[in-house]
Amino acid sequence: MNRHSGAVVLVCAVASLPGLASAQTTVNGAAEWSVASNESTSNTQASDDRAIRQNYLLGYSSTLWDPRLVKFNVEGLFRTNTQAARAGEMSDRQGRQADLGYKFGASLLQASAIPFFVQVARTTSASSGDLGASNPVRSGMIAPTGAPPVDFESLNKTMSLGWQIGLPGLPRVDLGYRRGESVVTGGGYRAEQSDKNLSAAVSKDTETTRQSVRYQRTAFENVLAQTFAQKLSNLDYDLTAQVAKRLRVTAHAGRRMTFARSEFAATVTPADEGAYTPPALLGAGGAEYALAGIDYEPSGRFALRLNGIVDRQVGGLTTMSSRLATLSSHVVVARGLTATVSGTTGMRGQIVNNAPITVSTHSAVGGATYQAGVRWLSGSVGATRGFGTNVTPEGREGTTESWTREASLSSTFAWLGLGAGYERAQNRDRILDYGNYDSERVRASAQTSMRRLTMSMSAEQVRIERGVLATLTRNLQQTFSASGSVRVWRESLATVTAGEFINDYAGVFGDGRDRTLFWNVGGQSIVFSTLRFSAWVRSEAARASRTGYDQRVLSGFGRLDYRLRTLNLALEYQRNQSRLMYAVMPSPDHFRGRQIRFNVTRQFGMRLR
Repeated sequence: MNRHSGAVVLVCAVASLPGLASAQTTVNGAAEWSVASNESTSNTQASDDRAIRQNYLLGYSSTLWDPRLVKFNVEGLFRTNTQAARAGEMSDRQGRQADLGYKFGASLLQASAIPFFVQVARTTSASSGDLGASNPVRSGMIAPTGAPPVDFESLNKTMSLGWQIGLPGLPRVDLGYRRGESVVTGGGYRAEQSDKNLSAAVSKDTETTRQSVRYQRTAFENVLAQTFAQKLSNLDYDLTAQVAKRLRVTAHAGRRMTFARSEFAATVTPADEGAYTPPALLGAGGAEYALAGIDYEPSGRFALRLNGIVDRQVGGLTTMSSRLATLSSHVVVARGLTATVSGTTGMRGQIVNNAPITVSTHSAVGGATYQAGVRWLSGSVGATRGFGTNVTPEGREGTTESWTREASLSSTFAWLGLGAGYERAQNRDRILDYGNYDSERVRASAQTSMRRLTMSMSAEQVRIERGVLATLTRNLQQTFSASGSVRVWRESLATVTAGEFINDYAGVFGDGRDRTLFWNVGGQSIVFSTLRFSAWVRSEAARASRTGYDQRVLSGFGRLDYRLRTLNLALEYQRNQSRLMYAVMPSPDHFRGRQIRFNVTRQFGMRLR
């Protein structure tokens, strides 16, 4: 911890510089103490521990010369956690963790056209002692069971920068950058985790045009027993130009790339136990696209649009591409009735298992939509029908057909709202596998709000089929959610939520079903404005048939708060029960635990001058 002495001295020196104290100079902080008692049982192994935690925070905020020039804040923290544990017949073991860190933030020219801000934070955590086999993970590090105690140290650093440029007559520029890094070391062990986020945007608006360029790049990597890395980059450009009163030009182009890697190393276990090592996973994908369109609307009843698109999508073993031009129009035939017609020509291509196919495509689609309603009821229906042909360079010809249907209905009363909808889209292609798809969506919702009661429910089912024969994949998703709240009296509220998600899938990557079911009941109450009570109970069950994953969790929480000015007293009680099973596990892992925690917090703040 001596490495922080220089930073602490610097903070104190800055805080004591003459001339910095002003009307905006404040000092604030908090002191927190808590005592916790935990009891848990994992399978047949019982353990209990007692923990004493301290948390101290001191902050200083001021300006440099002028608040319009520089505003800054400095914050220091110190935390300790002392823990004593006992597992089964084993003797007591002691552990201690101490954190020391600081945070610095500053904003420059905050009220100007070029504001800039920076924030950096650094925290060092040191832990010592050995809590035994029931707790082999320390600061995210996995150590062998039964090995001599190892002292671990973790260093966490973050930095954020932001700059805005909004000078008159010039494009607006927004720049942002964030970097986080964490390193855990101890003995011969080392773990690293890092994340980066870079974003930039340039935009320019005039009376007739609107343009913007956006770029974002994110990266995350975790190196431990399991190595996981994920990267994303996105670049896009948008243009909207009002060439004439009824003529508008639009353009959109971009490139999106994703990459993910997951590698597992065998975890360290006793010699008489086996270690399961899942296979390494690697995935990359991306899309490149350019879209341009011309909209002409000579009247409010008729519109014409010419659209061109070039795109290429890569994912897994499949690549799809297209170069298409589409001419479409819509006509308001009568009040609420709109007719549409469109024609498309161009090239489509796909590569499946290194087998490329390219076709010249021509198609036409026509349809109509009708909307009507009264004061409390409204609805719409619509349908389209399309035909086309695909021709390969070798002269092979295949027809295409498409259908879409949709309907929606909604009603609104003084205290009740209802909604329902149906959508169906089908496409048949005699040459391109992924030109064949069938999707269907059914949805319904209801909301009610009365004086003390508020409720909402929604349900949705989505079915998607794509490909044919060897490339055919099926997916059926069902979602249900409901929530409600009732105000018992003025300062008391009871809530309930429940939901279910089911995903059935079949295809080239295997068959299976994923299902998650949860419910939650909670409430809170305030008595005499100084006493607050809150509690909840939650249940969750998740299953995945393909991996044999099966987890069931039941947890409860209760908290009683008493606040008197800047002093807060809190009493918490938690109880957890879970069952976890994988296909490769010989038996389920059962866990039961409970915790009682008492917490005291004292806050303060003062203005120096």
